Amino acid sequence: MAAKTETSIENLQKYRAALITAVVTGKIDVRGTVHPSAAAQTTPAVVRMKV
Repeated sequence: MAAKTETSIENLQKYRAALITAVVTGKIDVRGTVHPSAAAQTTPAVVRMKV
């Protein structure tokens, strides 16, 4: 169980790093998204992938 948890944590860390890289390099457009702490808004945020 501990090994599976460690593997999951490592995979999530890799996914997080890849996601941040994609945003910083402009591969994912996050303009217009709202951080959850400011989420008094009822419309969902839209994230567009550049193709």
